Amino acid sequence: MNAVILAAGEGTRLQEVSATPKPLFVFLGKALIERTIITLSEAGVEKFFVVVGHRAREVESFMKKLEKRLELKLLIVRNPDHLKGNGTSAYCGVLSAGEETLLTMSDHLFSPEAVNYFFREAERSKKPIVMGVTFSLNEVHDLPEATKVHVQNKKATDIGKEIERFNAVDCGIFYIRKSALFYFEKGLFRKKFTLTDAVKEAVKEGN
Repeated sequence: MNAVILAAGEGTRLQEVSATPKPLFVFLGKALIERTIITLSEAGVEKFFVVVGHRAREVESFMKKLEKRLELKLLIVRNPDHLKGNGTSAYCGVLSAGEETLLTMSDHLFSPEAVNYFFREAERSKKPIVMGVTFSLNEVHDLPEATKVHVQNKKATDIGKEIERFNAVDCGIFYIRKSALFYFEKGLFRKKFTLTDAVKEAVKEGN
């Protein structure tokens, strides 16, 4: 199993409290990205594609040390267009993976059991993009900042931070098939540069 980890963003909200790049921010004794990698490894991921951009040298340096310490294969993907939006980073990562892959953010924390459950369910689906969501809206810490999703019959019908009708929230974990590159390219052509924009393109076509 492969995984793409997005670690290229500026982390502007975190900058208010820390000068550390978001992927390297220490939470309970470990950097956020280290926690993500350990969890994915325990869930069965063997090959990682880490997309870097903002303060790339610092993140790359940490990745090299982590690769040796954890004895894992951590491949660095540089995204020169990271400032445009996380969709450009996702596109770079999926292109580099070259096949179906998990995709998540460096700062989203899951249990290995949750990742395994998501992966099994995603494999059963034939959709080009499968997205993990939660329906427990009362447990969402910062709902206004969350990416909302309207789900009907296990299928997303709308997605976005500003949509008014929603019953779920994007959890930041995806299963991306190679055929999904079409939706990324469609969004990028229209100068829509976020991962949500690519998902929207798929939703429009019933995927």
